[in-house]
Amino acid sequence: FNADNELIWLDKYRIERSNDEKHVKRQIVEGLNLANKVLFYITSDFLQSEWCKYELYISKKIYDEKNNYKLLFIIDEAIESEFFKQYKNIMDNIDKDSVLIINEGARLEVVIEKLITKRNSII
Repeated sequence: FNADNELIWLDKYRIERSNDEKHVKRQIVEGLNLANKVLFYITSDFLQSEWCKYELYISKKIYDEKNNYKLLFIIDEAIESEFFKQYKNIMDNIDKDSVLIINEGARLEVVIEKLITKRNSII
């Protein structure tokens, strides 16, 4: 939980390792449904990952259904155009203040702070 008593769900730490794909997908859906905000760090690895694509798809569905659900994006500028091309249908409906484009040398913690400052009300 964060300072506002909101659940912070990080897939890396919240998903039990399993060979059962349905079990993993269920954990992802449950975790994303419990969250109020989801931060996507978009890199070339993200574009190659079926699991990342699944998390984005599920998050977008929840975003469309819940009023207080926020999607935040930190996007590596090297893959920015490719990402927006692949996910145009999702990104067309996302508040542009929820997106931050970064260069290769950026430190993630500094970037997150800039995103928070940019949208003080989202985190």
